Amino acid sequence: MLELLFSLMVAAALFQRTCFRSIAALAYVGGAVAHNYFLGDTTGLLYYGSAAIVDIGVLALIIALPRADTPVRLLGLACIISAGLNAVGWCLWFAYLPSSVYNTAFLGLYCFVLYAMCQGVASGRGTVTNASSRADVLLSFNKRWANFFAMVGGGSRR
Repeated sequence: MLELLFSLMVAAALFQRTCFRSIAALAYVGGAVAHNYFLGDTTGLLYYGSAAIVDIGVLALIIALPRADTPVRLLGLACIISAGLNAVGWCLWFAYLPSSVYNTAFLGLYCFVLYAMCQGVASGRGTVTNASSRADVLLSFNKRWANFFAMVGGGSRR
């Protein structure tokens, strides 16, 4: 289930409407996926402490963004909730209690993050409703990345 949510969050992070939303979404999803990949097999303070540090780092990046619309603010809120949940998870681990509450809370949090990232993807207000809206999303996605690669590669964009 966690892998499915990570896949959906990566897909949602790639199709954000603005650059600031893309940065915030990719930072949150990248931090969560990287932590799960590199430190997912550890336990105790190493796991929960490093997860909280990743959350605080992503929160610092989100706070540093010059413009923050509602989805970006919700991702910042998710970072704060995640850091708190990691403290609770460490307390549960320290007390030898089962981690099912922690795991269920994170599944809910990741569903909330997915909801936050999908707000206004197509029109800036709601969901994709017709074929022209879907085409607009894909064209804006391709144009943004084409401009980025032209800027990095030193080429000109006409």
